[in-house]
Amino acid sequence: MRIEDLNFHDSILKEITIDRNNPGYRDDVKLRIGLLDDCYIEVVFKDCFKAVIDLNFGVIADETILDFYKSNESEELKLLKEKWLKIGGKVDGLSLYCIKTNSTNSKIKIFSKDYKIKVLSNVLQPPYD
Repeated sequence: MRIEDLNFHDSILKEITIDRNNPGYRDDVKLRIGLLDDCYIEVVFKDCFKAVIDLNFGVIADETILDFYKSNESEELKLLKEKWLKIGGKVDGLSLYCIKTNSTNSKIKIFSKDYKIKVLSNVLQPPYD
């Protein structure tokens, strides 16, 4: 399953978790999302190099996703790769994943080499509440 194959528009962003239990070896960002086709998924971004999380709060509504896309062409990604290459970083496969939300006009950018998508539940009842 690939991010490009899923329709995230109007899906509900339920949870964001950052896992740095083993910094430098395991820097993961995890999202739990309720898709409109009545299932919950977990997207775990692996081997993250950077995350920019600009969240707005105070709106009493589910945080729905306006857009969720992958980019290999952005200027931000190019600059990050150049920075890491200067210090010997291995940036092959590094991509930028962007999420923009409807409800609070928030933006999340995750610079990651890989991701994994897991279906948590085939019903829209959260398996983790």
